[in-house]
Amino acid sequence: MIYENRIYKAVPGRLPDINARFANHTMGFFKQYEIGMMGFWTDDIGASNQLT
Repeated sequence: MIYENRIYKAVPGRLPDINARFANHTMGFFKQYEIGMMGFWTDDIGASNQLT
């Protein structure tokens, strides 16, 4: 099995837009091509523009 870790850095203040894009658009492609997801992580403390 192969695992891949991606880190996305958003423009400050635009992280909610990236989360929405994954929820409403990208996950459909992942299902179509049978790409399994383990999860999405963001920081809870302080300001963050990173999605891991």
